[in-house]
Amino acid sequence: MDAVLRAFDLRALLTSMTQALQRPGPLDWLQIAPTLGLDIGNAHFAGVAKPLSAMTGARLIDGNLIVGGAIFQEPIREIALMFPDGAIRDADIVAIHFGSDQRIEPSRAGDGYAIVCEIGGVEGFVLVSGPDAAIQGLMVRSHDAGPAKRGAGRL
Repeated sequence: MDAVLRAFDLRALLTSMTQALQRPGPLDWLQIAPTLGLDIGNAHFAGVAKPLSAMTGARLIDGNLIVGGAIFQEPIREIALMFPDGAIRDADIVAIHFGSDQRIEPSRAGDGYAIVCEIGGVEGFVLVSGPDAAIQGLMVRSHDAGPAKRGAGRL
């Protein structure tokens, strides 16, 4: 099976990531994996139960694609999923509507860019490598963790 996802799958995954981010309580890969459609049975984790948790080797069930990711608990909650180099390409990626207030922001590190949008009060990002239109990853970020949520993931 070809590992290339269609753009509508990226939009659905970004929306699922938003839903997972908005869950009350600390972010945890075990709890958010079903929402994201991730099989984490063979994944490796670092920093579990800390403000930052990284994961490698999870399988995105829709598309049979191995992904890595990170969860940040504070000061702002974030979920990021990264794709293998060149696994997802879409020359028309900028024409796809991912959310409201959608715009293109250039990368600070290279010739890539991010498609930035708003989904249900959460910032969404589609990270693109540049002219080759390889999608490097997706990220969602809360605007403000707020005082009640800060420290919620600490043990």
